[in-house]
Amino acid sequence: GGGGGGGGGGAFPYRLTKEGAVVLARHAGDARRLLMPVRDVKQLLRDLGADVPLKAFTPAVANAARAMTPGSVLCELKKVGGGSDDACPPLAVELTPEGTLRVEWRYRKGLEGAPKAAAAAILRKLDANSRDGGY
Repeated sequence: GGGGGGGGGGAFPYRLTKEGAVVLARHAGDARRLLMPVRDVKQLLRDLGADVPLKAFTPAVANAARAMTPGSVLCELKKVGGGSDDACPPLAVELTPEGTLRVEWRYRKGLEGAPKAAAAAILRKLDANSRDGGY
């Protein structure tokens, strides 16, 4: 069976992609889904590709992640009234055996800067919504 790329992710035969997360979000159950408040989504996107320890997240998110086995996880921005929020698309995130969450977006050669630009755009949208009282 194939393996994922570096960063210790090779132990998992499949890895959810950024595009796959958007499609899967409509059909996935809750077993591999984390609904996150805006604070936690920002934590993931600020340092793209970095391992963020679970203790850096709100207790509800950290505890839900600890209950999961390592591998790909779908992370979604939680609306104040429940459900997910369109300001941020569903994120493909890796839950590592070491107890960290990491966003790994891969792009074709020549588009290496695209993941940081995409994360920056989402962060700007989240900040604008926060100022408008959306969160």
